[in-house]
Amino acid sequence: MKFKYYFFKENTRNFDRADLLEYLNETKYITLDMETREAEKIAYYDNEDINLKAQFIIGDKSVINSTQISPQYLDVNIRVEIELLYPSYKLNKILNIVETMCKRYNLMVYNETFSDALPFKRQTCVKAYQMIKQAYKNKHEDEFMDYSKMDATTLEHVYQYIEQKNHLREMYRDDNAEPVEFEFYRKPASRNAFVAAKWDGLNPFIIPADAQLFIYDDGIIRKIISFSLLMKNIGKFLEVIDSGLFTIYMLNPKSVKKVRKNITKGKYPEPQIALKEIELKDILDI
Repeated sequence: MKFKYYFFKENTRNFDRADLLEYLNETKYITLDMETREAEKIAYYDNEDINLKAQFIIGDKSVINSTQISPQYLDVNIRVEIELLYPSYKLNKILNIVETMCKRYNLMVYNETFSDALPFKRQTCVKAYQMIKQAYKNKHEDEFMDYSKMDATTLEHVYQYIEQKNHLREMYRDDNAEPVEFEFYRKPASRNAFVAAKWDGLNPFIIPADAQLFIYDDGIIRKIISFSLLMKNIGKFLEVIDSGLFTIYMLNPKSVKKVRKNITKGKYPEPQIALKEIELKDILDI
């Protein structure tokens, strides 16, 4: 199901269409479809790093019943379409572009949940999206059992970390530090998802504090350990790094052998319940 924002202007439909197309075409992750007919252009947003897609459609006619909108606000035939079930972090990525468009071209934004076309307010746009998303969930509870759930803050940190991994790797290249890879799990009878950080025992690792499970796998030994329990034993070997984000640790390069020995030789209880591996794209914030 798609969620849509529409755009209006006050007392005019005039805007610099060519400049808007140029702005969208130069925006990261956006590709402008040059094959569509001249009267309609579609700009496809596709951020594969976080599996985020959206469409910015500049058309030649109105596709919305605007009878409830004040007559001074005129439809400029622009809309944005985004999947309804995205977490808030992804929505805000698209709203960053919407905000720029509204400021640059003096646009008003509208959704069917609004009382009228309104100046851009992020909180209002997010609230409308969340309200429709929750209403959809209430009507389709069975469908949501196919999705896992994670609290919004943790899920936001996961996506931020994924987008910053290359930057972190570059920042600590001299330490030969490697950001951990994430895996995601849930119990078979529950929707609640767990964040697992995976380490091969070689380089110093960089790990977000949000990790709940720690997977050690060197190809011979594999252990799944509660990260909070592990921290009680190896926390003294970890340093908080200046990531500019949330709390992220790096293993002291001089302590790699000590930590590897602690994990491989230590007696850590493994999970007593079978965990099912899941994909990040199937984790929601509701």
